Amino acid sequence: MQEYPVYGTTDFHEGAIDLKRDHLPCYLQLSIKDHEILYGKEIEEGVPQTRNCQDVETLKLTLNDPVNEVTVTLFFSIYKNSPVIVRKNRIQNDGNETIWALVTRDRKEVMIGYYRILAQPNATTCEYIKLPFLDKSSYYEEKETGMLYNGSLLKEKEIRKPSQFNGANESTAQLFGDYQSKIIYLTKRS
Repeated sequence: MQEYPVYGTTDFHEGAIDLKRDHLPCYLQLSIKDHEILYGKEIEEGVPQTRNCQDVETLKLTLNDPVNEVTVTLFFSIYKNSPVIVRKNRIQNDGNETIWALVTRDRKEVMIGYYRILAQPNATTCEYIKLPFLDKSSYYEEKETGMLYNGSLLKEKEIRKPSQFNGANESTAQLFGDYQSKIIYLTKRS
């Protein structure tokens, strides 16, 4: 049995993380990168937790998959006078690019966040983001540009990633330099 099971291994437990890259599942090969014993425990604001940090020892295991650019940190806290082990994990994307989406329950509004840390030299202008959770029988309008997209195309095909300046596309580029970000806001049209 694995302490942190992932898909694609011989452990038949449900995976603790479901990671996709370009809409294909990634089968993580996490290996121990570091370990540390802490006296006390880290306090994170806004997260439910015990506040008594005295008489606590915490084992911190750092697992890494360099191919899929993911680091998972596991914390196991043991209290001196309690028969309790408190577990917590932290998942970190070590890659250059992050894409997330927020969708309303009725699928009428979609907000897509795109972030890239470092610009890519000689970047292509034809990279895409798939949106498989949209209503394929509807149309969606991009707020900033007013462009209208068929939901079926967004679901099956893709919406273009914001184009990065590559030397030849100065008039059409949406992102310039390092630490790039863009929010794409789509609304469903009747």
